[in-house]
Amino acid sequence: MTYFDYQADNLYAENVSVSAIAEQFGTPSYIYSRKALEQHWLAF
Repeated sequence: MTYFDYQADNLYAENVSVSAIAEQFGTPSYIYSRKALEQHWLAF
């Protein structure tokens, strides 16, 4: 399963536009997937 993917040539992190995150918080930014972190935590 992927948590970061492209939709219409735009990168999304869990259905949130990375461009929108960059506009709101500036760059550089660290973007984490909560779902990915939870999945790996539970697998540990």
